[in-house]
Order: sequence, then C-alpha cells, then structure tokens
Amino acid sequence: VAIHVLAAQPLQGPHGKQMVAKELGAWFGSGRQLKGGYYHREGIHRRYLFLENPGARGAHSFSQKSVYHNVHAFKMNIEILVTLAKQTNRILVLPQVLGDYYAQPLWLYLDLESLEKIGVSYREANFAFNKKSWYSPTKPFGSVSQMAMEPLSKEIHLQTMKGENDINSNTNSSVWKIPSSVAKEDAFFSIATVHPEVKESEALFINLRGFTRAEYGSVLATKEGQAVFNSLSWCIEEGNIEKMTIPAVKVGSTSDCYGKGR
Repeated sequence: VAIHVLAAQPLQGPHGKQMVAKELGAWFGSGRQLKGGYYHREGIHRRYLFLENPGARGAHSFSQKSVYHNVHAFKMNIEILVTLAKQTNRILVLPQVLGDYYAQPLWLYLDLESLEKIGVSYREANFAFNKKSWYSPTKPFGSVSQMAMEPLSKEIHLQTMKGENDINSNTNSSVWKIPSSVAKEDAFFSIATVHPEVKESEALFINLRGFTRAEYGSVLATKEGQAVFNSLSWCIEEGNIEKMTIPAVKVGSTSDCYGKGR
C-alpha cells in the first residue's frame, strides 16, 4: 500500500512532491557522491547564489510599492538572477515570492524544467536552514560575499566574510566606484564573476535594487541573458494575480509549474 501524503491527488505531481518534501526538510538528497551530493557538497561544489532583498526576507515581493503586482518586473528579476547563476556557475537557491498575504515557493510560478534545460542547478528556498547542507555543525557556510549596487550612484558595495572557526573572524568591506565609461550592470556582473574573493565564496548574496529597468534590459540583451530570456517558461501572465492569493497552506505538489510553463 502506498500513501501519498504530499499531494491532494495520489500519484499526481512527482516533481512537486519532491519539492514539498525538500521544503519540509524531509528530503535526504543523493548522499555524498563525488563530493557533490544534494546536501553534502565540498570544495568547488559548494557555490550558491541567493537573492538578498531588504524588507522582503530575501524574496521577490509583489507588494512593494515600486513593483506592486508587476508580473513583468517579477520575471525580469528572476531572469537576471538565473543569468547570473549561469554565468558564475553557481547553484541558485530559489527565492520565495511574497504576495499580499502569503509567502509562496517560486516553483508555483516558474517552470523549473526550463531551468534544468539550460543547465542551472537549484535548491529549495529554505535550503540554507537545513543543517544537512551546512559547512560545519555550527555554521551554514565557510565563506560569504554580499553585493549591492547603489541605486543613486555608480557604486558597488561588496562585503566578504570567511573564517574556519568564526565566520566573522575575517571580514572585508569595499566600495567599487564605476568609471563613467563602464555600464553599471557590466561592472556588477564582472565583479560577481571574476573577483577572487567573490569567486571563492561559498555563498553569494546579491541585492538587485540598484538595477533600473534599462539596466535589466541591457543584461537580458547579452548573449547569456537572451538565452535565459528565451528559455524560461512561466505559469503566470501579466494581469493574472490569482496565484498571488493562494494561501501557503493550500500550496501542494499539484500546484507545481514543472513541465507546464509557456
């Protein structure tokens, strides 16, 4: 007898069941194979990308004034994140989506099959809270970088932290002033890709609030950005806010967008 407790309809949404299990911390991954299992990873295999969004708990918010119920802005934000994950060869930790009342998983909106097809690995939103993924018994990461582009100036703020015994034992902060001849988005992507400390950090947290609509478009006009833009599939359209009102307790495996996007 098989009891399927992760879906309202038995034998429906196998990928969704797996994602629900991961969100609940009930997934045990693929062990320690080649130092690159689902949770246990070592060395170059431990490289993650997070969205950092002040006031939104590291999520994309549909409720912030500047992007209220703006599906186009939501898609562009995720497309930039995916482009950066692909360019830096990092595992994307999926940000949550904040509606007017509820926090929801990104897989409700984004077809993760389209993410897999372009070679971007991903993890569930609460991955860093699961101690099975931690660097040591006392801390989730051995090194962390945080990057933000100031919206009112041509500056990129960078902070890196690392330490074997205390993650705060070695902290470096710097401000990069971008020359007028260099596009802000190009400088941001370059630092995220080739800066030695950022490149070596296990976790990279990026804040995209300094990107203007034109700069988003500039990134998505690049070869890598175009590939992402043309490849991602979605289960939400402009003006359709019905999904944003689904209570978190009603989001189940059959709500998964996997293989259903367009």
